[in-house]
Amino acid sequence: MNKSGPENIPTGEFIMKLIASESFESFYMENIGQMQTLNLPQYLAELCKDKGILPHELVRDTDIDRVYGHKIFAGERCPTRDYILKLALGLELTVEQTQRLLTISKNSQLYPRVPRDAAILYCLHNGFGYRGTQEKLYEWGMTTLGEK
Repeated sequence: MNKSGPENIPTGEFIMKLIASESFESFYMENIGQMQTLNLPQYLAELCKDKGILPHELVRDTDIDRVYGHKIFAGERCPTRDYILKLALGLELTVEQTQRLLTISKNSQLYPRVPRDAAILYCLHNGFGYRGTQEKLYEWGMTTLGEK
């Protein structure tokens, strides 16, 4: 996966490097290793492998319809933000990993000034997992994940 490593440049510095570059082509060739090149199915498969969980187990454990979950992992469906958050919580991702997963899935990152987002960030940070987060959101009077 093209991401972190000892040579990983913070985003602010990366933007400054891009702006200072004489041409996009040279910038791109010099920095391709710093760029996000994974798609959602690839990243999800890698996360499942890293966590030692099978995709169908993750889908089952996060109350996602089996067929819909298969389509997410096959790249046939673009899941909503709530579905991505269900998967992130089911995988017990860190806040950083969750924000990256949201970005790769073309969903907005969690924003701590939005009450529900702040609650989810709190749950992620404290390792509440999927079920624990659903319980806390309900307890705090907030919309649970997947609720309309």
